Order: sequence, then C-alpha cells, then structure tokens
Amino acid sequence: MGRYLVIGIATQLAFKKKEAETVLESVEKAKKHVTENYAPLEVYDMTENEDYVSFKLKDKLLETDLKDFLKDFYSDRLSFGSQTNEGERILEALEDIHTAEEVLSMADEKSWPHFQSDPYWDSIYVEGKWRKEMQIYVEGIDLSVDGKILIECTNGLFEYFASLLREKYKNHSLSKTLHVTISG
Repeated sequence: MGRYLVIGIATQLAFKKKEAETVLESVEKAKKHVTENYAPLEVYDMTENEDYVSFKLKDKLLETDLKDFLKDFYSDRLSFGSQTNEGERILEALEDIHTAEEVLSMADEKSWPHFQSDPYWDSIYVEGKWRKEMQIYVEGIDLSVDGKILIECTNGLFEYFASLLREKYKNHSLSKTLHVTISG
C-alpha cells in the first residue's frame, strides 16, 4: 500500500449538513460553494437526506460522453512508455458497455490501473469562518495512477493541475468532474 498521484473522474461528492452550518453558516451557502467549484449541476445530480448533501455524476455522462473523453485523455496521458496500449485496451473493453452501472462495474473490477474505482481519494477541505474547515468526501474512477509518493502539503498544486486539465478538455462535459489527488 502507498499513496499515489491520481487523476480521475469524481463520481460522488458529499458533505455533512451539520458541518456546513458550523463552517459556512448554512447548508445553502455550502451547496452554492460546492456546485460552483466542484460539482456543477449540469454534470451532477444533487440529493439530500437528514445528515448529508450528496452529488452523483449523472448516468448520461458515463453512458454517452465517457468514451470520447477517454479517447482524448488517454491519447495525451498514455502516449509514451509501456502504457501506450493501455488506453486502447480500456476503450476496447468499454465498446460493449452501454449503461452507467456497467461502467461503474467495470471500474470496480480493477482490471486496469488507469481505469478503476477508488474509495481512497483525499477529501477536499473548504475553509470557513474562524479557520474551521468543512470536509467534502470524494470518490471516483482513477484514469491515471502514478508511483508511490510522499506529499503531505500540496498548497493548491493539485487544484492547479485539475484546473489545467479541465481547461484542456473543456469541450467534454466530464472535464468538470476531473480531480487530481493522492490515493491510498
């Protein structure tokens, strides 16, 4: 086990309502912050229960946009070294998959390092009043996983990488779901 540098699609995000009220003064302010910065409603469905506000990637994006997005992403990311054919193999496996449930199931199989579900993503922390932080829990599908690393403080570096990736792939709706994180 270790910690890995990961680029992936965030499939689910959630925050605690009680924490939102304490840190950002209201659940509504927290929802606004999350939808403006991490989970835009054109690509995520928002639901609530008594304790949490949750965001789930819209099934339609996994069903209709994923393959085109991955063609572009993998041609950039996996275009050198021993990884050159892995993107093609993943795309071939996705050819027979048509529903979001099937996509998530394929990711759960963990057959490829560059296409697997990952419950170990670091959370996002939003600073609020009195330097308190609200935690946003994130789960996703890894699209790029690289070496064991020892980074404790990134000082916004990953947010910067993610913003570059979102800009690069902005013609794909899934670009709004990209996060760069450490996993493990």
